[in-house]
Parts: sequence; C-alpha cells; structure tokens
Amino acid sequence: MCNFFHYKCFKNLIQPTGVFYVIGIDEFGTPTTAIQEFRHTPGSSEKSVTLTLDFDLRNFDTTNAYYRYLWCDITPSDAEAKYIFDKMKYDQSILALTDDEIVDKYIKGQYGYVTMLTGAQRKAISPSAPWGGTEWDKIFIIATGWDGAPTSPLYLYEFDPNNGQLTPLRGPDVK
Repeated sequence: MCNFFHYKCFKNLIQPTGVFYVIGIDEFGTPTTAIQEFRHTPGSSEKSVTLTLDFDLRNFDTTNAYYRYLWCDITPSDAEAKYIFDKMKYDQSILALTDDEIVDKYIKGQYGYVTMLTGAQRKAISPSAPWGGTEWDKIFIIATGWDGAPTSPLYLYEFDPNNGQLTPLRGPDVK
C-alpha cells in the first residue's frame, strides 16, 4: 500500500495544541487508511528513532540509451510507519550537513509536498538522462522514517548511473 501524505499540511497542523484526525485518501478521494488520531502539545515532539528500513538496491538496468533504472525493494520494520524514499540532486556540500539538515533540505526541495510511503515497496530510481553529453549525473538516494520528525536513522546513498556504483554514506551500518 502506498499512501500520500503532504508534509506541508501536517507541519502547519502540529503547531497548536490539540487532537487531530487524519485519514489517507487516493487521488479519487477514496479512503486508503483508517482514521488515525494525533495528539500534540507544543514541545512534545521529541524524536523517537525506532523504525529501521531494509533495502535491496539491485538490478541496475542500462538497456536503454535514454533511461537507467535502479530497482529498490524497501521493507520497513513497522508496516504501518510512514517513510520517505526518493532521489535528490547530487551536491557534495550536503555531506557537511547533519542528518536533520539533509532531511530538511530534501523537504524544502520538494516545496513541502513529500510523498510518504507505508509498507514494503518496490521503487525504480531513475536519474536524469544526459543532455547532449554521454555522462549521467550522480544522484543521492535518501530514505528516512518520518512522522513530523524523524522516526528512523537517515539512510543516504550516492548512486553513479555511469557504472552502477552505489555507495552508502549515512545509515546505521555506515561508520
């Protein structure tokens, strides 16, 4: 199941104290989740980093001159937890940022509208094709549990579509 959750809307909701009811809907307005209750008191959003994400990043497809795909299977430790999994523009200066700053930069780069996933997913990451050249641009692959604040460590990979090399940069297993 894939649920879409707009962070910008939720971010604006979590400022006041109160109880909020949220339901996931698809593009046709059909409910995709049960109604959930969220309680918030200012200052109560301490991070609870408990979610883990398992990845199987494989099957790099170079059979077409115009696109390349890296197929990714993502399995969260909690099937109901919301998480982000996407690509980001490659910029080495991002490596000097903290995990929270990287996630914030990603969210701002999406103009606050972030696709949230739940449950096990199979996604294809496709870097941009080269314009007038032969070199493909590197990208970052980012993943983190998110529920108004991080609920998992940040997972960050560098992906080079020229040779299929995938380098883990951040995450629980990166030293």
